[in-house]
Order: sequence, then C-alpha cells, then structure tokens
Amino acid sequence: MILTNRAEYPSARLLRDAIEKESGTYMLVTGFPERARGLKIRYGCSAPIERGRDTVFNSPEDIAVMVSKSRFSRLLREHDLPTPIFYQGRYPSDFPVLIRESLSSFGGRGIHVADNSRVFENLYRNAFWWTTYIPTIFELRVHVLGGKIAKVFKKVSERPDELMPIRNITRGYHFSLVDNNKYPKVEALVKTIGEFFKPAFYALDIGWDSRNKEYFIFEANSAPGLNENTAELYAKFLCGELNL
Repeated sequence: MILTNRAEYPSARLLRDAIEKESGTYMLVTGFPERARGLKIRYGCSAPIERGRDTVFNSPEDIAVMVSKSRFSRLLREHDLPTPIFYQGRYPSDFPVLIRESLSSFGGRGIHVADNSRVFENLYRNAFWWTTYIPTIFELRVHVLGGKIAKVFKKVSERPDELMPIRNITRGYHFSLVDNNKYPKVEALVKTIGEFFKPAFYALDIGWDSRNKEYFIFEANSAPGLNENTAELYAKFLCGELNL
C-alpha cells in the first residue's frame, strides 16, 4: 500500500502501476492513514497510522522535515550548506526578497518576488514568510534513490530572459533530462547531504549560484512529481529494497 496526500495522488498512482508491473504485486493507494494496512510506502504523507506495519520508505520524521521548508533549512545550515533563511515579523533591509505565504506549500504556490519596499509592503502579511532572493543561473531537480543520484533534470523555460525567475511548472517551466556527468559537483553535494539525512528516496531542487561558485539548495521533495520513466526507476529501487 502507498500512503500519500491528495496533491500527490497522480504520482503515487504512477508509482503503484510501476511497482505492480515490476513485481506483479497488487498495491493500493490511499490518502487515509486510518485505512492503511500491511506494508506501506509513504509518499509525502507523515500522518501516523493506527494499525498495521509501517515502513521506513520514507519515515514520518524524514517526510516532516522535507515538508517543512524551515526545518529542512535549519538542518542544512547546521551542516554549513547554503540554503534559504526564512524570516517572519521583521522588515528586510535589502531587496529583492521572496515572499512565501506558506512554508508547506508546493508547486510554486503562494510565492511572490518583491524587488523594493513598496512591493513588499503591498504583498506581505504577518503570517507570511520572506527570504533573500538568491539569483541562480540555472536550476536542477535531482532524484535521489538510496543516497545515489538516479536522474537529473534541468528546469527550462520558453522565457529565458526573465530578470528574477521563479522556476516552477506553474510558471511556464518544464523539466529536461540532462547528463549527470555534466554536473560533477551535484554528486558531491548529494553525498554530503547523505551523511546526515538518509530518506530512501527524495528529490532536491538546487540552483547554481555563480557568485559563490556553489549549489544553493532550495528544498527537498518527499513526493516528487513523477512521469512513467521516473516512476519506473523508483519502482525498481523500492521493489529491490522490499524484496518484491
């Protein structure tokens, strides 16, 4: 059984279909923890279950860290890795900044760019958060299975001349498969993160900060959007781990 949330249902179903094809094992998808039975793969859902056997793929604790951008940020900063610092209840001294209506949203929802104080004052509310806008020359989605890179995609737009882009599918971007070998520093970054953060699977959103010559880590996804090809990769990995 795959335990997921409503927003992740499409990818969870793709993963289920790929697991059934790979193993011949019948599998259900549910968004209701109280209905969870038997061995479970958690796909973006950290809610406690009432009965049955849980699984470490992934643990509720790891998912909760990834879902909360502030918790993931603190974890990375404890290990001196570059990542957003989120502020609330204080006024920025420099611009531009990114305003986030929530730190648990997904798909680029509720994110706004404020390039001056007037825009900030018009958009910001007390319950919102903000972080310094970090200009990156490109961004990658890195799928990690068992601590190793499975696939790397580059976020590509039909409007490459945007001054302050927010690179997300809802804003006209799509993922283009790239050769892992062209980005050797990504492998080193994933290895470093794997020394203290060990979910079975996740995806990183990172961008190349050309000023500091390093990757800036935006967030980790506990239930990354999958297509048929990436779902097959996840299925092969999970079937191997679960001996299906």
